[in-house]
Amino acid sequence: MQTESRTQFAQIIELARPGTSFYLPEIACSPSAHIHPDHAMLEKKDQEWVLVNVPFASQQDALRFLGNRCDRWGCWVYPMCNSQIAEDLVHLQSFMFAIDDRAIYEREVFTRFADAMRGDRVRESPYGAAFHDLWERLREAMLPQVFDRFHEACMELIDGFLTESEPRSAGSVLPPDEYLRMHRHTIGCKECLIASEHAAGVDITAELAVDPVLGKLWQAAADHVMLVNDVLSFRKEVFAGESINIVMSLMFHQGLTLQDAIDETGSMIASVDDNFVRTCADVRSRYAGHPKEMDILRYLDALGSMMAGNLVWSYETPRYHGDGYAWCGSRSGVVELHPHCTVMR
Repeated sequence: MQTESRTQFAQIIELARPGTSFYLPEIACSPSAHIHPDHAMLEKKDQEWVLVNVPFASQQDALRFLGNRCDRWGCWVYPMCNSQIAEDLVHLQSFMFAIDDRAIYEREVFTRFADAMRGDRVRESPYGAAFHDLWERLREAMLPQVFDRFHEACMELIDGFLTESEPRSAGSVLPPDEYLRMHRHTIGCKECLIASEHAAGVDITAELAVDPVLGKLWQAAADHVMLVNDVLSFRKEVFAGESINIVMSLMFHQGLTLQDAIDETGSMIASVDDNFVRTCADVRSRYAGHPKEMDILRYLDALGSMMAGNLVWSYETPRYHGDGYAWCGSRSGVVELHPHCTVMR
């Protein structure tokens, strides 16, 4: 099986040699992106927090991580909340980015972290110094039902990191349906979307329990984030030897060219975006005059902020496009793939 997986991935690498290019159409996203008004301060504070609290193998690794500008993801995704809530959520997402790859490269350490989280013994975990105070601040600040769901979602994400690490480390290219089923549980959107409730100052736990349409709306937003990431992180993942990506899945299992796989993924994103818009209109209509109408409207805005903010960050981040990358603001054009950078023109 290991040999078969490596053979699969070797075929994908052959289709994406350095200098390979494709045309990137503009990615569909109806909500508008807005960055937090205090983003400069939040970014500075997060960089300082990361250097003090998050364990890295070396100073070079720490500086490389800071260069990815993961701090800006939270600033784009949570633009509506006060600065203290935003600061904690920006720290949380930077921490999650920092430990993501460790599920592969430090599996034993990461497993101990997951065990500590299951027992709500964060301080005892390998990353306890980085995470304990932040976790307790979130516990105190979030409404009780929101935090309970948030804790459960974080556990699902951490377990998902471990589950996904097996095909990632093996180089397996999963069929599209299997990939989507698995990655929906490992992309991290559930905990981020619950954090969006916290950022918006709402608790719609009861409504989510009885209204399946709200669940479909949440899934549409999460799918948008997942598919956008797969398109714009393709260069990083293919040259890093990672195979968990819908573009690779379509190329291998449906025999598509790179351009056709990009176009197909773009069509999937457009369909998800259209579904999100139509479902939002339905929800607004059904909750008009409802006692929780304003909370629902704030929740819809928070979902839209996640979709639009993630898209902008995915265009701009050196995490996907290489050290020193500076996005020119163009959302479509010819994308040229190189091991160390993306070139877009």
